[in-house]
Amino acid sequence: MKRLSAVLDRYKDKKNALKCPTNAKVPKAYKHSNGGCCVDEKTVLYLCDRYIRAEYGRRGTQAVRAYKYTGSVIVLSVENALWAQEVWMQRNGIINYINALCGGTVVSKVVTEMR
Repeated sequence: MKRLSAVLDRYKDKKNALKCPTNAKVPKAYKHSNGGCCVDEKTVLYLCDRYIRAEYGRRGTQAVRAYKYTGSVIVLSVENALWAQEVWMQRNGIINYINALCGGTVVSKVVTEMR
C-alpha cells in the first residue's frame, strides 16, 4: 500500500492530473476506461504478485507470475496444473484484494496459462 501511495503521490502536482476515486491525482493516461480506479498495467501486476508472495511465499512467486493485464482481465502464467488449480480456487481473493487496494473495479476476471 505504501508503494502504491508513493506512485500516486508522484503525480500530485502535475498539470494534466485528474481527481481519482482513491483521492489521489494521477495523469489522464492512467484513467481507467470504465470510470473506476486510475491504475496502469504495472501497478495491477505488482499488486497481484504481492498477493501471491503473501499467500504462497517464495515458491509461489516462482510458480505463478502475473504477466498481462488487458481491460479488466489479468492473465497469470503458471508452472503446472497444480498451481493453476490453486489460483483458480483463490481467484476471488486475488480480485477482491486488487480492487480493494485500488478503490474501484479494476479486475473482474483471472485467467491462467501454462508456461
